[in-house]
Parts: sequence; C-alpha cells; structure tokens
Amino acid sequence: MTKNIPAMILLFIAIAELALVTVGLSSGGLSPSGIVPILNLDSSITYLIFWIAIPLGGSILAVLIVPRILTPLFMFVKKFLRRGYEDGYVPLEVSGLKTNRMIMRLIYVYLLVVGLLNTLLNLFDPEIFLTNDMLTSGINPLYNISYIFCIAGIATPITVALWSVGWALEDAGLIHYKLPAKTSGELYEIEPVYRSYSSYLKGFAGFSTILSLFVMYDYFTSIGLDFDAISVFLIPFHAMLIVIPAYVLFSVFGSKWLRKDKPALKQLETDDLELKA
Repeated sequence: MTKNIPAMILLFIAIAELALVTVGLSSGGLSPSGIVPILNLDSSITYLIFWIAIPLGGSILAVLIVPRILTPLFMFVKKFLRRGYEDGYVPLEVSGLKTNRMIMRLIYVYLLVVGLLNTLLNLFDPEIFLTNDMLTSGINPLYNISYIFCIAGIATPITVALWSVGWALEDAGLIHYKLPAKTSGELYEIEPVYRSYSSYLKGFAGFSTILSLFVMYDYFTSIGLDFDAISVFLIPFHAMLIVIPAYVLFSVFGSKWLRKDKPALKQLETDDLELKA
C-alpha cells in the first residue's frame, strides 16, 4: 500500500488543480464573458466543457473501452507483421502505479498532447472557439490561449486512447519471441510486445515536439503577453494532470485479461541464456 502513496499524492494534486481551474472558469476569472459560437453557450460553460469535461470524461472512457478494442486488434495485426513469432506472458505483478513507471508515462502523455496539438490546431476554425471580445483583441486567433486550451482538451482523450494500448500490453507482461533453428543464420529475438507498439508513438511524441511550443512562446512574448507565453507550457501540463484520475482507474482494473489463452513463460535469468558459447 505504501508503494502507491506517490501515485495518490499525484492524484490529489490533479484533483486540486482541476478544482482551481473549475472555480476560475465558473467565477469568470479565467475567461472573459461572451458567447462562444461552437456550442452557442457562455464562455465559462463552454470552456468548462472543453477544458475539463471532455478531457476528463473522455480519458476515463478511453481507458475503459479502447484497450479492450485496439489491443486485441494490434495483437491480430502483429501476427501478420511478425510471422514466426510466438506470444506468451511472464506472470509478473506489473503495477502501473509504480512511481517511475507512472511518471514516465505521464511525461509521454505530455509529449503526445503537444504533438497532437500541433496537428489539431490547423484542423479547426479558431473563431468558433472564441468570443467576439477575443477576436477583436488583436491576437492571432490561431494562437489565442483559450483556443489552444480547447484543442488540448480534445487532444487529451485521443492521447490516452493511444497510450492505453501500450500500457495494457506492458502491465499484462506480454512478450513475443522467435527462436530460429541454429542452421538458419538468424538471431533469436525475445521482446516485450508493448515496445513494438510504443516505439511508433514515441517516434511521434518525441522531445522535439517541445520545440513547437517555443514558437508560440516567442509569439506571445513578442506582443508582451508573458503570462500567455508561460501558459503555453502549462496547458499540456494541465492535460497531463487531468489524465491522472483515468490512469489510476486503469491501473486498478488492470489488464491481466490479455493473458487469456496465452502460455505463461518463465522469467529468464542469466544462466538460462548460456551467454558464453
């Protein structure tokens, strides 16, 4: 139980941050009053939906539903892409709430949100997310901090949906292996399945994505909006925090169901490999 204390502290911080944002929006302190066209509602209600409800509710739905659909699909496709590999699992108790594992996963959530943010910002008309006062403020609507916040809210559940597949594969302890005949001249391979999946996402959500935030940062500093410039880095951080309740829920439910119909494999030790020929 004590091993989960850091995870519970992070959950408390996430809930506190969500409460502060909710109060700020409800009181009008975080957004000017006015009607936002996309839902034809007041800005406080609209931004509560896009900044809180969509990322939080969407993330919870994503961790409960998406791994059940996409993980078996990935395993099915993998059979064709990796012919000759056998699947199994190592019966270890892999906890998603382990501090190092949880923090690294949240960092990659941050990075993928940034990556998706750059893609999604150009897919929507920013004016439908902004009030008339925001549109006449002289700020480029594409870089308006409220618009960026809304798109991050949309990107968050997509991010969780994509990463939850890799989390499920890792926590289930699934591995695949290929042991060719000695006369084949091929090397043997033993690898956790989640690495095959996660490598694609990590390529998209690399640390280079952070560079795009500096473009926005430079824009805001050039027009004297230093708080908005700092907020560019805080928006993905908000998205990362809002994922934590869904992530804890995901870890509690676990993913051992992925082990069904797969053989349990022994945990290899150095002596088992006979490394010295």
